[in-house]
Amino acid sequence: MPRVLIVDDHPLVARATANEVRMVKREAETRLAHSIEEAERVIAEWDEPDTILLDLRLPDTEGLSGLVHLHRIAPKATIAIISAEDDPHVMRHAFAQGARGYLTKGRDIEQFTDGLRKVLAGSNHSSPIAASPAPD
Repeated sequence: MPRVLIVDDHPLVARATANEVRMVKREAETRLAHSIEEAERVIAEWDEPDTILLDLRLPDTEGLSGLVHLHRIAPKATIAIISAEDDPHVMRHAFAQGARGYLTKGRDIEQFTDGLRKVLAGSNHSSPIAASPAPD
């Protein structure tokens, strides 16, 4: 049974993401954390999740530091970012720091679900925005 940890400080967004996960992978077990500190506790209790879906803006971390930290304590987990941040520079940095996916909250639901399906299947997924050329 795949185990998915959702780390988002907005309970409604976290719950909606969990519902999307279960729609894509019915057999998935999900757990929610609203901070990096809570995520650490869940990882310690649960062993290591298969997938971590991580918001970039959390009360106890900034930017990609949460990704780096979770990658260090759960090195086998596939970590994907779920964020409203759609700056291509941030997306490319996330992949450079070990993210396997980047799903933007502002995309339409079909695009979000398709990206989630790819991440849960073990494939990399990024928004086409991440492939756009970096500004001079």
